[in-house]
Amino acid sequence: MKKLVSILLVLVMVVSMTACGGQSVSDVKSDNQTPPQSTSSEQAESSSNKNSKATNYTVENEVVVDNEYCSVTLASCKEESSSVDLKFVLENKTSDKNIMFSMDNTAVNGWILSSLFAETVASGKKSNETLSFSKSDLSDLDIEAVDKLEFSMRIYDDDDWMADEFVEDTFVVYPTGKAEADIVSPDRWYGNDEMSVADNDSCSFVVLGTYKDDIWGYTVAVYLENKTANKTLMFSWDDVSVNGYMVDPFWASSVTPGNKKIATINFSTSDFEENDIESVDEIEFNLRVHDDNDWSASDIVNDTFTYNPAQ
Repeated sequence: MKKLVSILLVLVMVVSMTACGGQSVSDVKSDNQTPPQSTSSEQAESSSNKNSKATNYTVENEVVVDNEYCSVTLASCKEESSSVDLKFVLENKTSDKNIMFSMDNTAVNGWILSSLFAETVASGKKSNETLSFSKSDLSDLDIEAVDKLEFSMRIYDDDDWMADEFVEDTFVVYPTGKAEADIVSPDRWYGNDEMSVADNDSCSFVVLGTYKDDIWGYTVAVYLENKTANKTLMFSWDDVSVNGYMVDPFWASSVTPGNKKIATINFSTSDFEENDIESVDEIEFNLRVHDDNDWSASDIVNDTFTYNPAQ
């Protein structure tokens, strides 16, 4: 049952990632970002430094997982013209099992980025697989180099979903060789029309602003932060209404411990049309934040809020 739930979650993630395919942080920032104040000379110098600086990725054949069933090795990390590519070697050591290697919740320098990594390796075989991050996506978050990569990995028998996992854990690698204390996670950008909805010792949730996407319609950009050291937090909206009409985007997003994320919440254009909504004056929603691995624990946030976007 645990495997079935996991597969369903992966399918939901695929659909979600597909729905967000036409969006990027830069789309949201272009409408909402308030840039920091700096002189033109400072901006020119910063731009020159970024363009001329070549990242030295020192990681080579670093063993991430090695047991009697399988192994995972980070063979290399290379900076290409438009991406940073991490090459993994996956090995199935069994003689009679097809093993699935899956990776999710990938975070670069403290920022979770969308990625999908899943590969089946036949018994006794190896496979080279690449995890890539777009340079434009990294730049949108002011990430100059992949200094720290954190990810959750599940490795299991692809033909027996009821069997125990061979591996289920979170791993951290440092492709540039920097120490943890030397890695800086860039600050978030600030929206012109943002609203801090929740900010406590465990989490932050900020509505950054809204924009109209040509494909997915009316979109709300949000900032999520998990301040805990050992809990994966689930953020979700329920009982959502726009201008008093129930219009639910069916949105939820998880954030692993100590990480942060920019997410987008999409409203269906057809739902707006059915309710004669031409402009958005008010969005009301119930925000729930809870420990995703302990459903019996008390909610960290569970309250109703109202956001009034600028027209």
